[in-house]
Amino acid sequence: MKSTADDRLDRLVGIVLRSGVTLAAAIVLIGGVAWLASRNKVVPDRHRFHPAGHFSELGGIVHGVIALEPLYLIQLGLLLLIATPIVRVLVCAIGFAGERDWAYAFISTVVLVLLLFSVIGSGV
Repeated sequence: MKSTADDRLDRLVGIVLRSGVTLAAAIVLIGGVAWLASRNKVVPDRHRFHPAGHFSELGGIVHGVIALEPLYLIQLGLLLLIATPIVRVLVCAIGFAGERDWAYAFISTVVLVLLLFSVIGSGV
């Protein structure tokens, strides 16, 4: 039988996941609509490769979002979508530690460290 603390942790994890995905989707949608509205029917040149530029740098993304540039808003939404499961594992680790369930807290912490290494190692 599940305890009240388990139920609270389950609800909190659900809120984190729903909120993260909803916020990410809203930001991507806003950026996508703004990008479509600002295109002015210009056909992109698909014959030459154009590197991503500042999309791969967090500082460039932040500056682009502050300037309300649509492609950077889309990128921010995608980064939030990537961050959502990482925050979920962090919430689980803290929740399990709060319940003094050390085995699950340890496992969640190991998973969190592996996720962070994979994200940092991939350059996101």
